[in-house]
This record gives sequence, C-alpha cells and structure tokens, in this order.
Amino acid sequence: MSNNPNNFYVIPQLRLCDGELLCKPNGKRALREVHFQQGTLDGACGVYSFLMALGILGVFEPRNITVDRMKDLPAKEQGFVRELHKHGLYRKGLYGEEIKGLLESHYRSRIQVDYVEKENKTEEFLQTVLDSLEVGSPCILGISNRRRKLGHWVLAVGYQYDSDTELLGFLILDPGVSSPKMMLWNGMLNLIPDGSKCEYLTIDSRPEDILTVEIEDAVIISRKSKTKK
Repeated sequence: MSNNPNNFYVIPQLRLCDGELLCKPNGKRALREVHFQQGTLDGACGVYSFLMALGILGVFEPRNITVDRMKDLPAKEQGFVRELHKHGLYRKGLYGEEIKGLLESHYRSRIQVDYVEKENKTEEFLQTVLDSLEVGSPCILGISNRRRKLGHWVLAVGYQYDSDTELLGFLILDPGVSSPKMMLWNGMLNLIPDGSKCEYLTIDSRPEDILTVEIEDAVIISRKSKTKK
C-alpha cells in the first residue's frame, strides 16, 4: 500500500505499540489486542469482524472465545460464546441481517446495531459509514466481486481523504490477512471515481492480486450511552 501525502482519519481507540496493534476502549484502563486472523478453511470473516468491533467498543473481549471452561466466563457472556461455538467454522458465512440479529439477541441493552444496504444510494450510504467512524464506531463492510465469486466482511476503522476533504477510501482491518505492524490498518478500499466500486488491497497483496470490489452493505455497531437513573 502506498503512503502518500493525503490525509487519514482513524477511530481514536486504536494504538500501535512496539509494532503491535492494540486498542483502548472508552472507559477501560488496559490496552487490548485488536486484530484476529481467521483460518483458511472457515467462512467466519463476519464473526471475526464483529468480534473486533465489540472489542474496540469494550463490549466483549474476543479472547474469551477460547476459554476452556464456560464457567470461567461472566454469566452474561456464556450464551453468546455458546452460540458462536455451536455454529463451528461458519463455512457458509453470515448475512448482514444475521449478524444484526445475533448481536441484538445478546447485547441489545449495550449496543445499537444497524444494517444498511447500499442499493442505488451510494452517496447516502458512504455518508452513513463516515458518520459512524467519526464518532468512534467501527463499521463492518460487506464487499463482493461476483466474477470471482468473492463475498467477504471487513472492519472499517478509518478513512482517507484529499486536501479538498473528498473521500478517497476506507482503512480496514481485514480478518483474512496478517496483522498490521506499522499502521493502524492492514487493508484499504480505494474508491474508484464514481464511488460505486473500490480497489481492494491489503498488506499481503501483490500487484496482481488487487481486485475491484463493490461495497454492498454495512453493519454499524455503536455503544449505547449509559442512562442515569
């Protein structure tokens, strides 16, 4: 990926510490691991993406998925972890509405989840994603290349813009590739001029690997404000 003189915005929870990407969720004292890479045989990019989002928001610690004994988890998290385990490797993947339903069924009181399809409203869709990022809420983006039969979820954590503040593309954490060591992201979706499609590239990409993809939909997750009683 090129590092050009254009401007970058990244959600404020992310930190790069000695070559390791970490995050400090609002209200939490300790830094936490952020990026988790999926295996090569599963279809769990959606799961990895929403777990990274929940970790950044301080709602759920993704490492809790790996506990050996369910009773070691807080009671409120046991049902969520059991449901993820039940579906195994998610070889068939997840649709956006399924992600929304899964998260709402366990964390409705703590997070707001919105599922948005781009359809033919490109400008409105892109603005919705920007609005989410600017308040520190990571956004899961569904990308596709129908000719290659590619369907993939990535987590947008920022964006790039030019000197005229025109949007150039999104900075992403991609669960399908290596963790970043020198930046706060490991991939980019560079908008092609009309905004309907993007160049998709990651830190593992070779020039011949760069694909043109379409952003089809988004799952926007935000932390609900605590109400005073």
